Amino acid sequence: MRFSFDRSQTLVMVEVRVRGPLGLMVADFALDTGAVQSMMDESLLRVLGYDVDSARSVEIATAGGRARATEVHVTNFSALGVTVSDMAVLASSLPYGIDGLLGLDFLRVMRLGIDFRDGVIEFD
Repeated sequence: MRFSFDRSQTLVMVEVRVRGPLGLMVADFALDTGAVQSMMDESLLRVLGYDVDSARSVEIATAGGRARATEVHVTNFSALGVTVSDMAVLASSLPYGIDGLLGLDFLRVMRLGIDFRDGVIEFD
């Protein structure tokens, strides 16, 4: 499969569809090959009907050291033509314009090529 991205932007942004108890949301995630686990803005998880406050707390490794994060299992998570059921994402506050990070936990199931010159993501 082949998807285009805006190569003039600083981040490679990918459209992601996330389903929750209250419906479906289309979100803009930054493709992040440095993130071990995908992450979604906690305010959007709340809009989808997830109880972020009672979700499981996990320890994560970051560039700045170890930290605690909340892990939420989303009903369906779709990006780049692939859908995963019951996917764990970390809930966090993210900068404006970034709804989430698409991490290695999602990307490892595919062979992925990123052509920055042409602004194309290819995978199979």
